Amino acid sequence: MGITFGLVAFILSLIGAVLPYYGIMIGWAALALATVSALYGARVLPVVVVIVSIINYLFLSPSLWLSALGPNDSNWIEISILMTAAPIMAMVGRKFFLFVRQK
Repeated sequence: MGITFGLVAFILSLIGAVLPYYGIMIGWAALALATVSALYGARVLPVVVVIVSIINYLFLSPSLWLSALGPNDSNWIEISILMTAAPIMAMVGRKFFLFVRQK
């Protein structure tokens, strides 16, 4: 189950990297699915999605930086940082048994 969420997250993160404006929201959806994937125990695909998202946000997404430098009070940078940290935190939490499914 975690691999399925991870594959869908990876595909969405690649799609989000090439779309100009909506790619940021698609990237957030990919990171949310990568978090679910990490909670199910997957490790490789959530890390790959985080790496693709960081590359997307730093180098391929001028709309993110334009909104951050603009006069409006958008929180896109903060949301992007939190969403990028979520899969890593889910893997750390699962490692230390914070998120364990009860049988």
